Amino acid sequence: MLFVRLPLISSLVLALAACGAAPRAPETPQPPPFPPSDLSRLDAEDGAAVVINAEGRVLDAQSGTLQLLGSRHWARVRADGTTIYDAVGRAQARYPRLAFDPPLALRSGARWGATVYPVRSGQGSAVLNADGKLVVPFQQEAGWWERTAHADRVLFITPTHETLFDADGNALLRWDLAQQQRVSGPFAGTGELLLCPVGAGACHLHGADGKPRLTFEVDQLAALQGGQYLGRRGSAWFRFDAEGRVSAPELFQEDGALRPRQADTPAPRWPLWVTRFPVDASTLEPRRGEAMPGFLHQDGRFVPVPGGKDAERICPQVWLVTQQQGGQRSRVRMDGHSSTGTPMTDDFWGMVTFSPDWRVARRSNPRQQALLDCAGRTLVDDPQIIRFKEHGEGLAALLKGEYAARVWYSRDLQRSEVPRGYGIEDANARGTVLKLETAGGQAHLFDVASGKLVSTTLPANAELLEGGARYRQGELWGFQSATAAPLAPVYQEMLPWQQRLVTLQVLPGQEQVVLRRASGEPLTEWQGQGLLVQTEGELLRVGLNTLVGRQQQWVTADGAVRATLVSCPGGRVVVGSSGEPVQDGAGCPAP
Repeated sequence: MLFVRLPLISSLVLALAACGAAPRAPETPQPPPFPPSDLSRLDAEDGAAVVINAEGRVLDAQSGTLQLLGSRHWARVRADGTTIYDAVGRAQARYPRLAFDPPLALRSGARWGATVYPVRSGQGSAVLNADGKLVVPFQQEAGWWERTAHADRVLFITPTHETLFDADGNALLRWDLAQQQRVSGPFAGTGELLLCPVGAGACHLHGADGKPRLTFEVDQLAALQGGQYLGRRGSAWFRFDAEGRVSAPELFQEDGALRPRQADTPAPRWPLWVTRFPVDASTLEPRRGEAMPGFLHQDGRFVPVPGGKDAERICPQVWLVTQQQGGQRSRVRMDGHSSTGTPMTDDFWGMVTFSPDWRVARRSNPRQQALLDCAGRTLVDDPQIIRFKEHGEGLAALLKGEYAARVWYSRDLQRSEVPRGYGIEDANARGTVLKLETAGGQAHLFDVASGKLVSTTLPANAELLEGGARYRQGELWGFQSATAAPLAPVYQEMLPWQQRLVTLQVLPGQEQVVLRRASGEPLTEWQGQGLLVQTEGELLRVGLNTLVGRQQQWVTADGAVRATLVSCPGGRVVVGSSGEPVQDGAGCPAP
């Protein structure tokens, strides 16, 4: 969030229109101003909040704390209590005065919906769904709520206890944290949960109904298909049947240090690189001479990799495995599902931050770098490229025999070349505007889409933005556009927002705010006194003094006014784009 207030430059309030200065009409026809969402929240300067729907109708302009509940309901919290409203403004439920904690995003398929809302009051802590209905009753203890891997289970946690609730709001299981710890679960598919003593001792697996089912001597448990389990003791995994017995005479040893039992053990990142050992059926001691490396999957499958020495995950589903067979050492890319793979001919794969499925491959014979995806498919393979460097959402490529990178690959893999004598030093966030430098250190802007080089030298303190670069000269801001005329350094503030630029300037007798395109070209402007501008999320809020009171407008990135609010001594009035005024108090004329 960016927040700027310009100084009041005159004691006289500018005589504006009856409710204040209206924005200048946009220069070009505008598309429909608002996205098709159901409810939106508009925050005012005084901390109040307004509810408006997709048609631009103001539904609630009351005072009091506002909490949106999904896209169809909201809660208004006032001194005398909390009221839940539906999408047309009808009161649906009434509660004591509530304080809302951060919402919980549940797993896919949850009966309560995608999100629930933990609340607190004098009655304790509870959970509401997106309809404002109480789905878990108030708990008298002080604590907090957490989601689980199971879509229809939530945990209530206090300093001394944990309680597991189901989708009907029933407390299934409660345990004393001084005596027991939740080590695994609730599992996503079954809802089962493993409780273990604090310290050593046998663990108990509780079913979806909260009742104990089985006993395990393990430090971690994972549910498999068909009612079976994988259990870890130290760093060794065993298969268990549906009765909790070791079901196969083998263990799977993880690489790395011994891992002790701990509360809320993170689930493994499958598959695991392990070594399988046959074991003695009575003692479970491994027969070390019969070791077989390979991949252990969450469903219990083991994929052997003969001769495997070590494995490194180089992509989410790709491993680099070193194998030793018949005196030959090799490096192979594997997906974990097959005992064979593809020979690794590259020296190294480096991540590309803006595209997680891309990798920069380094090759030494001949010296070269290429761009691949995680499946090994070639995206860019130019033998002249010896180095890639990431800038924003793009890659600068250095060619053989050159001192600076002149080739640019955008996120869509479009190739551009900058003029000779220049090198790519930086890019804006989306990789659409580049900063180039000469051998003498002079910087210039380059627009990727048009291939245009800006001849004006870029100041040393310039910061790349969506359509150019802003810079400071003394206490003022200027802007060099990559495609349009520059803005001289005459602005008290210059704010990037939503691929737009907002400038604030003190003029003789008044102040001016201009909403501009990314290139710096103006879209809409305001002039007045006491200007206050706030950029937050998808709306720009502009406040200014008028003859009747303080006016605020919420504006989209296209310059369309979403709503206007006027505050007067007797109250306030809000008008959405539908044109229907909503009063809170009296004495304010509708704008």
